[in-house]
Amino acid sequence: MKNDDREIMLGKYETILVTGGSGFIGGHLVDKLITLNKKIILIDRVEPTIKSNQVNWIKEDIRKKVRIHDIMMKHKPNLIFHVAANANGSLSVTQPEVDFSNNVIGSTNIFYAARDAKVKRIVNVSSASVYGIPQIFPISEEHPRDPFVPYGAGKRAVEILATAYYHTWGLPIVSIRPFCVYGPGENMKATLVEPSRYASWHINNGKIPVIGDPDRKTRDFVYVDDVVRGMLILAERGKLGEQYNVGSGTETTMRQLVEAIDKATGKTATIEANREITEDTYRLVGDIEKLKSLGYRPQTSLEDGIQKLVQSFRKMYGDKPPLPNVPTIFNSAQIGEMRNK
Repeated sequence: MKNDDREIMLGKYETILVTGGSGFIGGHLVDKLITLNKKIILIDRVEPTIKSNQVNWIKEDIRKKVRIHDIMMKHKPNLIFHVAANANGSLSVTQPEVDFSNNVIGSTNIFYAARDAKVKRIVNVSSASVYGIPQIFPISEEHPRDPFVPYGAGKRAVEILATAYYHTWGLPIVSIRPFCVYGPGENMKATLVEPSRYASWHINNGKIPVIGDPDRKTRDFVYVDDVVRGMLILAERGKLGEQYNVGSGTETTMRQLVEAIDKATGKTATIEANREITEDTYRLVGDIEKLKSLGYRPQTSLEDGIQKLVQSFRKMYGDKPPLPNVPTIFNSAQIGEMRNK
Protein backbone atom coordinates (compact mmCIF):
# COMPACT_ATOMS: atom_id res chain seq x y z
CA MET A 1 0.00 0.00 0.00
CA LYS A 2 1.41 3.35 -0.98
CA ASN A 3 2.16 5.89 1.70
CA ASP A 4 0.10 8.76 0.33
CA ASP A 5 -1.88 11.26 2.40
CA ARG A 6 -4.32 11.65 -0.47
CA GLU A 7 -5.55 8.17 0.37
CA ILE A 8 -6.61 9.36 3.83
CA MET A 9 -9.53 11.66 3.07
CA LEU A 10 -11.99 10.38 5.71
CA GLY A 11 -14.67 10.56 3.02
CA LYS A 12 -17.35 8.75 5.03
CA TYR A 13 -17.14 11.20 7.93
CA GLU A 14 -18.68 14.67 7.68
CA THR A 15 -18.75 15.91 11.27
CA ILE A 16 -15.76 15.07 13.43
CA LEU A 17 -15.47 15.66 17.17
CA VAL A 18 -12.03 16.19 18.66
CA THR A 19 -11.69 16.17 22.43
CA GLY A 20 -8.63 18.03 23.65
CA GLY A 21 -8.39 19.79 20.30
CA SER A 22 -6.67 22.84 21.82
CA GLY A 23 -3.74 20.76 23.05
CA PHE A 24 -0.52 19.61 21.44
CA ILE A 25 -1.56 16.51 19.48
CA GLY A 26 -5.17 17.64 19.21
CA GLY A 27 -4.16 20.99 17.72
CA HIS A 28 -2.06 19.35 15.00
CA LEU A 29 -4.92 16.96 14.29
CA VAL A 30 -7.42 19.81 13.94
CA ASP A 31 -5.05 21.59 11.55
CA LYS A 32 -4.98 18.48 9.39
CA LEU A 33 -8.76 18.02 9.48
CA ILE A 34 -9.22 21.62 8.33
CA THR A 35 -7.17 20.83 5.21
CA LEU A 36 -9.55 17.91 4.60
CA ASN A 37 -12.50 20.35 4.68
CA LYS A 38 -14.16 18.70 7.65
CA LYS A 39 -16.69 20.19 10.01
CA ILE A 40 -15.04 20.00 13.43
CA ILE A 41 -16.57 20.06 16.90
CA LEU A 42 -13.76 20.83 19.34
CA ILE A 43 -14.26 20.15 23.05
CA ASP A 44 -11.66 21.65 25.36
CA ARG A 45 -11.47 23.76 28.49
CA VAL A 46 -8.93 26.00 26.73
CA GLU A 47 -9.67 28.20 23.73
CA PRO A 48 -7.89 26.93 20.61
CA THR A 49 -5.34 29.09 18.84
CA ILE A 50 -6.69 27.80 15.54
CA LYS A 51 -9.25 30.16 14.01
CA SER A 52 -11.43 28.68 11.28
CA ASN A 53 -15.10 28.75 10.38
CA GLN A 54 -14.84 24.96 10.13
CA VAL A 55 -14.20 24.70 13.88
CA ASN A 56 -16.93 24.98 16.51
CA TRP A 57 -15.18 25.28 19.88
CA ILE A 58 -17.24 24.18 22.87
CA LYS A 59 -15.67 25.08 26.19
CA GLU A 60 -16.36 22.07 28.35
CA ASP A 61 -14.83 19.53 30.72
CA ILE A 62 -15.13 15.90 29.65
CA ARG A 63 -15.66 14.96 33.30
CA LYS A 64 -19.14 16.52 33.14
CA LYS A 65 -21.19 13.53 32.09
CA VAL A 66 -24.52 15.21 31.38
CA ARG A 67 -23.02 18.09 29.41
CA ILE A 68 -20.90 15.75 27.29
CA HIS A 69 -23.96 13.63 26.55
CA ASP A 70 -25.99 16.71 25.57
CA ILE A 71 -23.24 17.96 23.25
CA MET A 72 -22.90 14.58 21.59
CA MET A 73 -26.64 14.18 21.04
CA LYS A 74 -26.96 17.70 19.66
CA HIS A 75 -24.11 17.55 17.14
CA LYS A 76 -24.17 13.81 16.30
CA PRO A 77 -20.57 13.48 15.08
CA ASN A 78 -19.73 10.64 12.72
CA LEU A 79 -16.20 10.24 14.03
CA ILE A 80 -14.52 11.02 17.35
CA PHE A 81 -10.83 11.50 18.00
CA HIS A 82 -10.58 11.23 21.78
CA VAL A 83 -7.36 13.06 22.66
CA ALA A 84 -8.31 14.94 25.85
CA ALA A 85 -6.37 13.73 28.88
CA ASN A 86 -3.93 14.62 31.57
CA ALA A 87 -0.71 13.99 29.67
CA ASN A 88 1.64 14.67 32.57
CA GLY A 89 3.01 11.50 34.14
CA SER A 90 4.56 13.41 37.04
CA LEU A 91 1.17 14.88 37.94
CA SER A 92 -0.23 11.35 38.05
CA VAL A 93 2.31 10.56 40.78
CA THR A 94 1.76 13.70 42.84
CA GLN A 95 -2.01 14.01 42.22
CA PRO A 96 -3.29 10.61 41.07
CA GLU A 97 -6.93 11.56 41.63
CA VAL A 98 -6.62 14.36 39.05
CA ASP A 99 -5.13 11.96 36.52
CA PHE A 100 -7.83 9.34 37.15
CA SER A 101 -10.75 11.75 36.91
CA ASN A 102 -9.52 13.26 33.64
CA ASN A 103 -8.32 10.12 31.91
CA VAL A 104 -10.62 7.36 33.13
CA ILE A 105 -13.86 9.06 34.19
CA GLY A 106 -13.64 11.57 31.34
CA SER A 107 -13.08 8.81 28.78
CA THR A 108 -16.00 6.80 30.15
CA ASN A 109 -18.27 9.82 29.66
CA ILE A 110 -17.13 10.17 26.05
CA PHE A 111 -17.69 6.48 25.32
CA TYR A 112 -21.19 6.38 26.83
CA ALA A 113 -22.26 9.49 24.94
CA ALA A 114 -20.77 8.18 21.69
CA ARG A 115 -22.74 4.96 22.09
CA ASP A 116 -26.03 6.86 22.42
CA ALA A 117 -25.17 9.21 19.55
CA LYS A 118 -24.46 6.19 17.32
CA VAL A 119 -21.01 7.42 16.32
CA LYS A 120 -19.50 5.45 13.43
CA ARG A 121 -15.99 5.28 14.89
CA ILE A 122 -13.84 6.45 17.81
CA VAL A 123 -10.06 6.70 17.72
CA ASN A 124 -8.91 6.65 21.34
CA VAL A 125 -5.45 8.05 22.08
CA SER A 126 -3.76 5.79 24.63
CA SER A 127 0.00 5.66 25.35
CA ALA A 128 3.04 3.40 25.17
CA SER A 129 3.25 3.94 28.93
CA VAL A 130 0.78 1.06 29.29
CA TYR A 131 3.71 -1.33 28.73
CA GLY A 132 5.75 -0.23 31.73
CA ILE A 133 9.40 -1.30 31.80
CA PRO A 134 10.21 -3.06 28.50
CA GLN A 135 10.72 -6.80 28.68
CA ILE A 136 10.93 -7.42 24.93
CA PHE A 137 12.68 -5.36 22.26
CA PRO A 138 11.17 -3.82 20.23
CA ILE A 139 7.78 -3.57 21.94
CA SER A 140 4.88 -5.04 19.99
CA GLU A 141 1.23 -4.66 20.91
CA GLU A 142 1.37 -8.08 22.59
CA HIS A 143 4.03 -6.99 25.07
CA PRO A 144 2.89 -7.41 28.72
CA ARG A 145 0.98 -4.36 29.95
CA ASP A 146 2.45 -3.56 33.37
CA PRO A 147 2.54 0.25 33.84
CA PHE A 148 4.62 1.57 36.73
CA VAL A 149 3.12 5.07 37.08
CA PRO A 150 -0.56 5.97 37.59
CA TYR A 151 -0.69 7.72 34.20
CA GLY A 152 0.06 4.44 32.42
CA ALA A 153 -2.37 2.56 34.65
CA GLY A 154 -5.15 5.00 33.78
CA LYS A 155 -4.45 4.74 30.06
CA ARG A 156 -4.50 0.95 30.31
CA ALA A 157 -7.80 1.09 32.20
CA VAL A 158 -9.32 3.15 29.39
CA GLU A 159 -8.10 0.60 26.81
CA ILE A 160 -9.72 -2.21 28.78
CA LEU A 161 -12.97 -0.25 29.04
CA ALA A 162 -12.86 0.49 25.31
CA THR A 163 -12.46 -3.19 24.46
CA ALA A 164 -15.21 -4.17 26.90
CA TYR A 165 -17.60 -1.59 25.45
CA TYR A 166 -16.79 -2.83 21.96
CA HIS A 167 -17.77 -6.38 22.92
CA THR A 168 -20.75 -5.34 25.09
CA TRP A 169 -22.40 -2.69 22.93
CA GLY A 170 -20.48 -2.87 19.68
CA LEU A 171 -18.88 0.50 20.40
CA PRO A 172 -16.80 1.13 17.23
CA ILE A 173 -13.51 1.99 18.87
CA VAL A 174 -9.83 1.54 18.12
CA SER A 175 -6.91 2.70 20.28
CA ILE A 176 -3.53 4.10 19.31
CA ARG A 177 -0.45 3.92 21.54
CA PRO A 178 1.96 6.77 20.77
CA PHE A 179 5.55 6.47 21.91
CA CYS A 180 7.52 9.67 22.70
CA VAL A 181 5.73 12.40 20.77
CA TYR A 182 7.47 15.73 20.13
CA GLY A 183 7.17 18.75 17.86
CA PRO A 184 6.11 22.40 17.76
CA GLY A 185 3.19 23.45 19.90
CA GLU A 186 3.88 21.64 23.16
CA ASN A 187 3.16 23.25 26.50
CA MET A 188 6.77 24.12 27.18
CA LYS A 189 6.42 24.55 30.91
CA ALA A 190 4.66 21.22 31.42
CA THR A 191 6.17 18.93 28.77
CA LEU A 192 8.03 15.84 29.95
CA VAL A 193 9.24 14.58 26.56
CA GLU A 194 13.00 14.98 26.22
CA PRO A 195 13.37 16.73 22.83
CA SER A 196 11.53 19.87 23.89
CA ARG A 197 12.98 19.90 27.41
CA TYR A 198 16.53 19.42 26.21
CA ALA A 199 16.22 21.94 23.38
CA SER A 200 14.74 24.57 25.69
CA TRP A 201 17.51 24.19 28.26
CA HIS A 202 20.15 24.26 25.54
CA ILE A 203 18.84 27.32 23.68
CA ASN A 204 18.79 29.14 27.03
CA ASN A 205 22.52 28.31 27.34
CA GLY A 206 21.96 25.91 30.19
CA LYS A 207 23.29 22.45 30.84
CA ILE A 208 21.00 19.59 29.81
CA PRO A 209 20.07 17.46 32.85
CA VAL A 210 19.69 13.85 31.71
CA ILE A 211 18.00 11.40 34.04
CA GLY A 212 19.92 8.12 33.92
CA ASP A 213 22.70 6.99 31.60
CA PRO A 214 22.83 9.11 28.38
CA ASP A 215 24.18 6.15 26.38
CA ARG A 216 21.99 3.36 27.76
CA LYS A 217 18.68 5.19 28.01
CA THR A 218 16.97 5.04 24.62
CA ARG A 219 13.61 6.14 23.27
CA ASP A 220 11.42 6.02 20.18
CA PHE A 221 10.87 9.70 19.39
CA VAL A 222 8.02 10.23 16.94
CA TYR A 223 7.18 13.55 15.31
CA VAL A 224 3.66 14.79 16.01
CA ASP A 225 2.61 14.91 12.34
CA ASP A 226 3.42 11.20 12.04
CA VAL A 227 1.19 10.48 15.03
CA VAL A 228 -1.63 12.42 13.40
CA ARG A 229 -1.13 10.41 10.21
CA GLY A 230 -1.41 7.20 12.21
CA MET A 231 -4.65 8.42 13.79
CA LEU A 232 -6.17 9.18 10.39
CA ILE A 233 -5.20 5.74 9.11
CA LEU A 234 -6.92 4.10 12.08
CA ALA A 235 -10.02 6.19 11.44
CA GLU A 236 -10.21 4.61 8.00
CA ARG A 237 -8.65 1.18 8.33
CA GLY A 238 -8.02 0.20 11.94
CA LYS A 239 -9.59 -3.02 13.21
CA LEU A 240 -12.20 -2.21 15.81
CA GLY A 241 -11.56 -3.30 19.38
CA GLU A 242 -7.78 -3.40 18.89
CA GLN A 243 -4.72 -1.31 19.77
CA TYR A 244 -1.90 -0.06 17.53
CA ASN A 245 1.55 1.32 18.30
CA VAL A 246 2.61 4.53 16.59
CA GLY A 247 6.23 5.56 16.64
CA SER A 248 9.26 6.06 14.45
CA GLY A 249 10.52 2.51 14.95
CA THR A 250 13.98 4.00 15.49
CA GLU A 251 16.05 3.74 18.67
CA THR A 252 17.74 6.94 19.86
CA THR A 253 20.01 7.37 22.88
CA MET A 254 19.83 10.54 24.94
CA ARG A 255 23.32 11.43 23.74
CA GLN A 256 22.24 11.05 20.11
CA LEU A 257 19.26 13.29 20.84
CA VAL A 258 21.55 15.96 22.28
CA GLU A 259 23.79 15.68 19.21
CA ALA A 260 20.76 16.28 16.98
CA ILE A 261 19.92 19.36 19.04
CA ASP A 262 23.55 20.52 18.72
CA LYS A 263 23.29 20.28 14.96
CA ALA A 264 19.99 22.18 14.85
CA THR A 265 21.21 24.99 17.11
CA GLY A 266 24.76 25.21 15.80
CA LYS A 267 26.30 25.04 19.26
CA THR A 268 27.53 22.26 21.54
CA ALA A 269 25.50 21.30 24.59
CA THR A 270 26.81 20.15 27.96
CA ILE A 271 25.15 17.06 29.44
CA GLU A 272 24.66 16.88 33.18
CA ALA A 273 23.82 13.21 33.75
CA ASN A 274 22.03 12.09 36.91
CA ARG A 275 22.88 8.40 36.94
CA GLU A 276 21.45 7.85 40.42
CA ILE A 277 17.90 7.89 39.07
CA THR A 278 17.65 4.59 37.22
CA GLU A 279 13.88 4.02 36.92
CA ASP A 280 13.73 4.84 33.23
CA THR A 281 17.20 3.88 32.01
CA TYR A 282 15.92 1.28 29.58
CA ARG A 283 15.45 0.74 25.86
CA LEU A 284 12.00 1.86 24.68
CA VAL A 285 11.31 1.34 20.99
CA GLY A 286 8.04 0.45 19.33
CA ASP A 287 7.38 -2.35 16.91
CA ILE A 288 5.16 -0.53 14.40
CA GLU A 289 4.60 -3.36 11.93
CA LYS A 290 0.90 -3.67 12.78
CA LEU A 291 0.22 -0.04 11.84
CA LYS A 292 2.56 -0.27 8.85
CA SER A 293 0.39 -3.11 7.53
CA LEU A 294 -2.36 -0.49 7.12
CA GLY A 295 -0.10 1.85 5.14
CA TYR A 296 1.61 3.86 7.88
CA ARG A 297 5.15 5.05 7.30
CA PRO A 298 6.88 7.60 9.55
CA GLN A 299 7.91 10.51 7.34
CA THR A 300 9.95 12.78 9.64
CA SER A 301 13.44 11.76 10.74
CA LEU A 302 14.72 12.80 14.16
CA GLU A 303 17.16 15.24 12.56
CA ASP A 304 14.43 16.93 10.52
CA GLY A 305 11.99 16.92 13.43
CA ILE A 306 14.47 18.53 15.82
CA GLN A 307 15.28 21.12 13.18
CA LYS A 308 11.59 22.01 12.90
CA LEU A 309 11.26 22.10 16.69
CA VAL A 310 14.21 24.46 17.14
CA GLN A 311 13.00 26.70 14.32
CA SER A 312 9.60 26.94 15.97
CA PHE A 313 11.21 27.89 19.29
CA ARG A 314 13.24 30.65 17.73
CA LYS A 315 10.28 31.97 15.76
CA MET A 316 8.09 32.14 18.87
CA TYR A 317 10.59 32.92 21.64
CA GLY A 318 13.90 33.97 20.12
CA ASP A 319 16.73 32.70 22.34
CA LYS A 320 14.56 32.43 25.46
CA PRO A 321 12.01 29.63 25.10
CA PRO A 322 10.18 28.88 28.36
CA LEU A 323 12.01 26.45 30.61
CA PRO A 324 10.24 23.33 31.87
CA ASN A 325 9.05 23.86 35.42
CA VAL A 326 7.75 20.33 36.08
CA PRO A 327 10.37 17.75 37.10
CA THR A 328 10.18 14.18 35.86
CA ILE A 329 8.91 12.10 38.79
CA PHE A 330 8.46 8.31 38.89
CA ASN A 331 7.75 7.79 42.59
CA SER A 332 6.94 9.89 45.63
CA ALA A 333 10.46 9.64 47.11
CA GLN A 334 12.31 10.73 43.97
CA ILE A 335 13.69 14.16 43.14
CA GLY A 336 13.47 15.12 39.45
CA GLU A 337 15.97 16.94 37.28
CA MET A 338 17.68 19.98 38.73
CA ARG A 339 16.36 23.14 37.11
CA ASN A 340 18.68 25.49 35.31
CA LYS A 341 18.86 28.98 36.76
